[in-house]
Amino acid sequence: MQPFDASSIEHFAAATGRPARCADRGVAAPFTSPQLFAARLRLGNGLGIEVLVPNPAGREGWFVLPWSAARDALQPSLADEALVTSLKPLLAAGTELQPEHVRAAARLAASTGLAGRRVRHAGLARQAAPPGVDAMRAFACALDVWLPTCPIEEDRRRAVSLVVRVSAIADAATLLKADYAQRMAWVLDGWGLLAILWRLTPAEARIAVLRRCVALAPPAAEEMLRWPACSALGRMPEAPPLAPATRFVASGTCEAVLAEWLAAS
Repeated sequence: MQPFDASSIEHFAAATGRPARCADRGVAAPFTSPQLFAARLRLGNGLGIEVLVPNPAGREGWFVLPWSAARDALQPSLADEALVTSLKPLLAAGTELQPEHVRAAARLAASTGLAGRRVRHAGLARQAAPPGVDAMRAFACALDVWLPTCPIEEDRRRAVSLVVRVSAIADAATLLKADYAQRMAWVLDGWGLLAILWRLTPAEARIAVLRRCVALAPPAAEEMLRWPACSALGRMPEAPPLAPATRFVASGTCEAVLAEWLAAS
């Protein structure tokens, strides 16, 4: 695989600030290539697929690329290509992507075997719900337990900020669960991938993965803040800026996260 060249996407616009709608934020996708892991997908203005990736310079914002440009710059795997292909019938109809659409497409793509046997078996297994409130509570607890062992002050601050955000996500999802299933899916979207990534990460790699989780943390949309129990999502503590070229997740780890995500119950 060729090394990632951040300059190849610098001419694309960076979306800064809070997205107005969840559909503008896009849906986190369980990609298997390192540069695309947990990138977000949405319907573009021309009814094509757009990909949102964290600013590679470490600054605030997400770069917005058409899928054709992402293919050239970010080296998607064949499994990633299959995932996007599975979504094209929806996009052809002008349907805005929802978390359940991406999950169904991921199961279909997994069944091709392009991401390996483990992912294929997970894709063919019984339908399972994505990681939910319990997974978020466990993620926050695991980060909190790890905090005292972190040797770098800025990373401890990042971890504290992430604990607060994950806890707020769990609280909001708990209160939405009874009556607002679709809203709950948006609140949790993307966080399940990060929770699994943290759980699968060995101790020696956790600082690098913490930084990646901070970079990939889904921004709250303005419409989300008007939902019951979600206003606190707009008042999250800031984390120190990240250095450029925050390390990407290894492809084998991406595939392991995808298998766990598909098998979640």
